[in-house]
Amino acid sequence: MSQWTTLLQRIGGKWQLPLAAISAVALPASMALLRPDPNKISMQEAATAMERFVVSGLHDDAIRLG
Repeated sequence: MSQWTTLLQRIGGKWQLPLAAISAVALPASMALLRPDPNKISMQEAATAMERFVVSGLHDDAIRLG
């Protein structure tokens, strides 16, 4: 019985390092998979929106869209 007790004490804290390594890889992987797709608009829609931004005086928004 003392051998089991000694063995359990020796491996008691050893499981945290592999779990931390797995977590460090799994978190960024899950964030990359759950990332939303960017909105894709046609060139004509972008040009129309940019023209509206410029006419409205929203030049910063027009630059960002461009």
